Amino acid sequence: MRRPGAFLTVAVLASVLLAGPAGAVQHAVGTFHCRMSATKLGPRVEVTFRLRGSEAGLVWRVRMWNGGVRFADRTRVADASGRLKVVATTRNRPGPDEIVGIARDQVTGARCEVELSI
Repeated sequence: MRRPGAFLTVAVLASVLLAGPAGAVQHAVGTFHCRMSATKLGPRVEVTFRLRGSEAGLVWRVRMWNGGVRFADRTRVADASGRLKVVATTRNRPGPDEIVGIARDQVTGARCEVELSI
């Protein structure tokens, strides 16, 4: 069992995915790097989602869920270095917190997804 203030980071190299007809998935040229970290702070969990490898100025929608309940839905623009960050908090549920974060490029539909358990 983790103690309060426990910290976990998960890093994932995700291929760029473009949704096609009937749920088909295509791999585009290039990759994004997604990373998500979480820190338990008593009754809350602070979650940080980071994406890098994007083009500067691209608009991304970032959503996060804890145990299937969405707790964040933010829109961010990649900075000059092609990076973005979203920080959000969620309730610290009994047992492990299963957190999913998904970023989706609002123009191309490219997505980057990461999951962690804390």
